[in-house]
Amino acid sequence: MPSLLSDNDVRILREVVAWVKSARGPGVTNTPGGLFIGGLVANTPATRSQQISFATITSSTATGVNDAAGNPVQWTYQIQEAFKHLTGYQSSAWASLTSGYSGTAYHLAEFGNLGTGRQMNGVDHGGADYPAGFEMRPLQDGAVVPFVMFGMMSEGSSATVEAWILPMMNGEDGTCD
Repeated sequence: MPSLLSDNDVRILREVVAWVKSARGPGVTNTPGGLFIGGLVANTPATRSQQISFATITSSTATGVNDAAGNPVQWTYQIQEAFKHLTGYQSSAWASLTSGYSGTAYHLAEFGNLGTGRQMNGVDHGGADYPAGFEMRPLQDGAVVPFVMFGMMSEGSSATVEAWILPMMNGEDGTCD
């Protein structure tokens, strides 16, 4: 019976298995959702599911991708994983999960923002009707956002884990002349 996997697929799976076996020690757990390392999930090709978590945005930094007017259209975000512990819209309904993820995140809805033409929020920054003085805004500091951790492994390298905020549309703000 012919193999369902190519020789390259088998080699990559062997590298993944070796990496998983070597990831032992405090805070490392292999679960059906992936390999958890200190609260981070590193999903391997054999375990592609991602767990949705929530975090509070603590700050944002423009990446340097700008529209024609020089206004940013992509940011990196600093987030702190959070959990809901009170009902409704109470201002303190969400609290920091101190043992959770804290660090840099990327916004999936900004992935295709190139600064020219229609951005991922549907607004054409190069269009004749785009008002002067307007610009895209980053997600708001203090906002609670859903995110997932993605583990990526490429040939010949170790796993990289990134946090990605699930799509939430960026606003546009400014004043009309």
